[in-house]
Amino acid sequence: MPLFNGLKPTKLRPITNPQVLVVNTRVEHLFTVLDSHMDCSFWKIVLALVLFTACDPNIQEAEVPFEFEEGKLDFSNYVAVGDEITAGFQDNELFFSGQLNSYPSLLNTQFILFGDHRFISPFMYDDVGFGNRVALGYKHDCNDVEELTIVDYEGESNPRNFERWQGARLNNLGIPELKISDLEARRYHQVNPYWSRVAHDDNQLVLERVSAENPTFFTVWLGLNDILKWAESGGIYVTTDAHFPTSDVQFRRNLGHLLDSLMVNGAKGLIGNIPDITDFPFFELIPRNALTLTQEQADQLNVLYAFNPEVNFKEGENNFIVQDFGLPRHVKEEERILLSVDIDSIKCGGYGSVIPFGSVHVLLEEEIGVIKEYIAIYNNIIEELAAERNIPVVDFNQWYRQIQDKGILWNGVNTNYTFVTGGFFSMDGLFPTQRGAALIANEWLKVLEEQYGVKLPMLNPNEFEGVNLP
Repeated sequence: MPLFNGLKPTKLRPITNPQVLVVNTRVEHLFTVLDSHMDCSFWKIVLALVLFTACDPNIQEAEVPFEFEEGKLDFSNYVAVGDEITAGFQDNELFFSGQLNSYPSLLNTQFILFGDHRFISPFMYDDVGFGNRVALGYKHDCNDVEELTIVDYEGESNPRNFERWQGARLNNLGIPELKISDLEARRYHQVNPYWSRVAHDDNQLVLERVSAENPTFFTVWLGLNDILKWAESGGIYVTTDAHFPTSDVQFRRNLGHLLDSLMVNGAKGLIGNIPDITDFPFFELIPRNALTLTQEQADQLNVLYAFNPEVNFKEGENNFIVQDFGLPRHVKEEERILLSVDIDSIKCGGYGSVIPFGSVHVLLEEEIGVIKEYIAIYNNIIEELAAERNIPVVDFNQWYRQIQDKGILWNGVNTNYTFVTGGFFSMDGLFPTQRGAALIANEWLKVLEEQYGVKLPMLNPNEFEGVNLP
């Protein structure tokens, strides 16, 4: 039973918006950013060719159909603080083209209309990153049937990806796996290689790195991992607190310290709240009733589970079995099977039927309730701390629901939650594609106009890659 549809590996795509930007300015901006990090003559050639060929050849200098009020906001040192989404992490990895089209990078391409300036990102040296990237490809399953499924991305990591990034400044402080509880954690480099790559030294706190950047304008979108990491582990309570949900006390304290450090010299900014993660494809893609049986198979399982009258199998579709804290039982309709489960173990190993799912692969009803409760608590804290400091909030919780319910239609293209074909989620089922990043950038721009009166041109999300069908 194929669970996934097709997608070509992500190709390098430039940031493009020739309708509103002077092409020469944009290329110069990209090159100065790249020059600050890497030897990139090859990337310069590629980017220059693609940028210029992507533009209308009749456009010499694009006109900007907007009026700008100088002095209202200062974008000369824009700093973005966040996690995977801010970093441009997608397909389960951080890599060059994803970083190039992260929402802070896209925002900055609009901010340079107020004057060109550098926006420094800690770029990887290729599209492989640390080697954890996934894609969609063909492979033979345990029954030797070739099918389209999630596979490892092909390619070898550049060794320089693992070196400490050299640079005094950073504008994109999106750190994959970062939680608000980690902002003031000692020895954080030992548990997060993405942080150790950009920390000045092993003793530096994330909060210290943020404070050193002294922004003139900032965006903060952090807190997702404070509950997501627990959900990804199946909501398991373990002896270590590594993935335990962050307490409301620590969340409030650390977030308050972060906002104060960003505003110490009068910077203004925006902050985003946290979406409901329980309906992301990672938790929703595998159907609860995907256990399809013959009558003979159903009879055999009924004998196996005769000790539990609440378990019953029939010919056709059945709900999988999970080992709860008591007896094995059927997965409930409101519960979620995680995308991390091995599909071959279901097909050929009897996992989820003969052998019940472990709770590490299922979000139980009670655990989903805990997740929703924490998200509500975190978002209330974000609202309160933002109101105390006059920071406008971007309501991504509501915005994600809009994408889930009906999608976002732009020039006839609907981007929505549907895995692969919807174009919003990348192959990890958790984090957005480059098209999703463009839509996210537009949402920041909308609130920027509503709250600060600064109107900037919207990005066309259809110019950016979602997923490509084979």
